[in-house]
Amino acid sequence: RLDSPNLAELNTLTELFRRAAGLTSDDTETVFQDSEGDVWAGTRTGLDRFRQSAVTPVGYRSTEYVSLAPADQGTVWVAPSGRPMLLVRDRRLSGDLPAELAPLRRQSFTTIHRASDAALWMATDHGLLRMADRRLSKFEYPHGSNIDPDGKFSAVTMTDGRAGAIWVSV
Repeated sequence: RLDSPNLAELNTLTELFRRAAGLTSDDTETVFQDSEGDVWAGTRTGLDRFRQSAVTPVGYRSTEYVSLAPADQGTVWVAPSGRPMLLVRDRRLSGDLPAELAPLRRQSFTTIHRASDAALWMATDHGLLRMADRRLSKFEYPHGSNIDPDGKFSAVTMTDGRAGAIWVSV
């Protein structure tokens, strides 16, 4: 954790969280802060929540990369690589997804992203999905694209761009 947004003012880390402090692993893959101020960390072996510098394992164990994104009303999307998406609701993991995502219950995702317009973007092996206003849209690769010779989509991360654009790292 760094306590100043001005990197020129920072000489050292303010706090360093490791396994000794309760983190499920020293190798953190993803991190974000939700609207309630909790910091979520997806590690190589689990999912942790920080509140006021206290680490609380959420109960999810994995050896795969985990992608995290904020959902509505204090819930968190969890997308373990190669496995179906989960929700953390009331601090508990659940496989009960909203009705609009019912067709995706068995789908695995490479990464997920909650855009500034509140749309949820999900990368699969075959393209991108976008859920907004309770509607699901699919974006496939252009026919004949050479992104991956096996025809698979290997998105690593996504972030917002200008004017509603989404950047996807493949």
